Amino acid sequence: MISEEAVILGHVLVDMEQEDDGSWHAEIEGFRGLHTCGATQQEAWRNATDAAIAYLMSCQKHGDPIPLSIHFGRSPYAKWPEW
Repeated sequence: MISEEAVILGHVLVDMEQEDDGSWHAEIEGFRGLHTCGATQQEAWRNATDAAIAYLMSCQKHGDPIPLSIHFGRSPYAKWPEW
């Protein structure tokens, strides 16, 4: 099981794409079925982050495996969006 601290330190790859109507779609790679959106890129990012945390907390609560795509610790490749 993971702790809340581990969830906060973990990072995932968020695939974002702007839709024809100007809204943004976000998908968390490796988290089956986890898609979200937002009116702005920032909103989609926040929604994706909240959804990923909820997904991981649900995995912990129900004893489900953590997706293999999540990496805990600090990555030299991690970069926060610049907005």
